[in-house]
Amino acid sequence: MSKSKKIVIILTTLSISLCLIALLIYTILNFKENNNVLNYKYVGIPSNHYIAVSDGKKYGYIKENGEPVTSLKYDVIDSMWVENDILNLDNFKFTDGLAEYTNDIYYGLLNENGKEIIDPIYNSIEVINKNLIIVSNGNRFYFINSNNKKLFNQDFEMITRIDNLDNIFIVSNEGKQALINSKGIILTEYKYDSIYEFVDTTNNNYVFCATYGKNADIYLYNSETLSFTKLKEFDNYTPTIFYNNNVYLVNQDELYSIYNIMTNDLITLKNNYVALGPFINSIALAIDNNDLVGYINEKEEIVIDFQYDYNSASNFTDDGLAVVGKNNLVGVINTDNEQVLDFNYLEINIINNDRFLVLDQNDKKYIIDARENKVTDDNYDDIELTDFSDTFIVSKASNNRTLYGIINSNGEEIIPVEYEDIQISNDYFVLKSKENEYYLEKR
Repeated sequence: MSKSKKIVIILTTLSISLCLIALLIYTILNFKENNNVLNYKYVGIPSNHYIAVSDGKKYGYIKENGEPVTSLKYDVIDSMWVENDILNLDNFKFTDGLAEYTNDIYYGLLNENGKEIIDPIYNSIEVINKNLIIVSNGNRFYFINSNNKKLFNQDFEMITRIDNLDNIFIVSNEGKQALINSKGIILTEYKYDSIYEFVDTTNNNYVFCATYGKNADIYLYNSETLSFTKLKEFDNYTPTIFYNNNVYLVNQDELYSIYNIMTNDLITLKNNYVALGPFINSIALAIDNNDLVGYINEKEEIVIDFQYDYNSASNFTDDGLAVVGKNNLVGVINTDNEQVLDFNYLEINIINNDRFLVLDQNDKKYIIDARENKVTDDNYDDIELTDFSDTFIVSKASNNRTLYGIINSNGEEIIPVEYEDIQISNDYFVLKSKENEYYLEKR
């Protein structure tokens, strides 16, 4: 092989290597830019791998990797704005492959490919699933499917969805309420002044308390078996709590009764309490007529004397701890009334049996352990509880602005305190940087 040919081969090989290196660098940089940084003025909370985004004038949808689903072409409406001219896109999300969009003041639906499948003709839209969608047109509400076909041949003054429940709805007509299921079957009479629900997450049971005049009917719905049953009619009772298969009610004599939905037994307590918490591990918080808090057992025997402030006490946790107060300060006790934390704090949130979020008398928030040792410093201006376990949003003031980060219950910094805003969803942290860019980061 000639010398010139060797040089050409070497140069060609070197050129290919440099191209591969350049491509790798470009891919890494491009991945970081496209998958981590979202260059929009407003970004909603990610939901089902999609995100609503806006430039402040129009909005649209993108995928979690930044790929557009639609252009920014939909109208921003008044209900999206919150305080200080901030646009809130959190309610605009994909559910079962469908998302709402707006044109002027009306709503339509598009699919996950960005195709508009229902024209913007409705005053409101709420997607339950592809086959069940709540819409309002004028002053009437009804159900449609994704083909815009009206379902069940009926409409209502109002349809109220129940949180985390997709099979039972509260409907209203002529000022009275009833319950309807997702097949359009009216489950109760149209006679109730008010219907409200309690949920016991330990056994998938919902109790619906339907009141009319001084009476209350109790209905049971199990979200696992989809069974719906009328349990009992109560005259002159007001339901207050549902916990561990027991419905707590107050009668006209202001005495508490406990109705067990499994045995159908009704037990009325002998003493008059201003308030009564549920029995957790056989102990319940009670407030007497002197507005003092004590704790009783299921035989109505006093386990802990009535001695604590009524406005600061909590039920016992499953770990056997409760927050109680004296002289406007709070501490923590166990079920033997032994002091776990002294009365040194203005507020206490029990995280677990060895972690507590406290606000001290100097208005400083930090996390301590059961020996009252600080787990976090008190240099945060605030520590916020979240709906996610072992996740706390912290903030500090810096140069006339507030910056946010995230820590766990051991005080370890998960996200540094350098962002102007942090929102948390099931899959992501949504971070807004000081450069006014949004970042996505997996939880």
